[in-house]
Amino acid sequence: MELGFSFNQTVFDIVPEAINSVRRAVDDGVVTFYDLDVRQETYQRIKHQQMLSERLSQQEIERFLAGKAYILGFLAADEPSEVWGADPWDAQYLGVTKKELLLATRILRANGLVDPGSVTEYMRPSDKLLAEQASSNQEAEIFQPSQQLSRLSLPNKEVLLADMETVLNRRAVLALLVVDLDNFKTVNDALGHLEGDACLDRVVSTIGNVIGRRGKVYRWGGDEFAILLPDFSSEEAQATAERIRCAVEQEKPGGEIAVTTSIGVCASDRTDSKSVHEILHFAEKAMYESKRTGRNRVTVWPMSSNVSKVAHT
Repeated sequence: MELGFSFNQTVFDIVPEAINSVRRAVDDGVVTFYDLDVRQETYQRIKHQQMLSERLSQQEIERFLAGKAYILGFLAADEPSEVWGADPWDAQYLGVTKKELLLATRILRANGLVDPGSVTEYMRPSDKLLAEQASSNQEAEIFQPSQQLSRLSLPNKEVLLADMETVLNRRAVLALLVVDLDNFKTVNDALGHLEGDACLDRVVSTIGNVIGRRGKVYRWGGDEFAILLPDFSSEEAQATAERIRCAVEQEKPGGEIAVTTSIGVCASDRTDSKSVHEILHFAEKAMYESKRTGRNRVTVWPMSSNVSKVAHT
């Protein structure tokens, strides 16, 4: 990358400037993201981006900070957490002063959109901000924070397909995880259906603890589940699937019987198809590949470019 640093700059000057140059390049659409499996012989040169030619209004700064609080303080965490509002990196990126960021933070607090953090420069998203963001999203009716996670209350396959259509009709990418339990039949046969139901509830609760409010769990019969993750890339979905696999294995929902998960992943950024049925079909094929190659694994579509992960405790 060509960023135009001088030799008298310290690392504390260079790192924020480098990151903000990339942020601006992404904003301007001059950065192309390549498949991780593709080896690039030549790399892009990102010219140093100048500061914004027009200063942002106070309202635009407030909108930026509110969005940051919502994304980093809510969507990126299992529960609302603190965000540094008056971040010098953001000041450089926006071309504003730290004082303007602090003023915007105070205005957001006065309007009830963010709550105070542990110190003056920190903030956390308020219930009002979460409600306003939810009402502006088409997924508001899909992802209810109060979704009751039990085997009896999970929506079925038809609801899943409708929710996928809603997300894809928006603009977003999505990822779908298909989860099948390993050795669940042994629990039913050896311990009875009551213990089998309890095992399912423990699995559902464990999955819910991993995905938090970032996705939704579905069930269609027996011991098979699906998880819809809007705005997740294939890599992010694979990491989430691996966390689910590890969490279920460590939870030991089947007691002495080793109930684990075989998981298939398909994200819309790895397939040209925008058909919800095909995406589901691909995720199921990846799940069956996990079953076929040893169980307690995560397999990502397309399977030709993916190495299945063997379980590690």
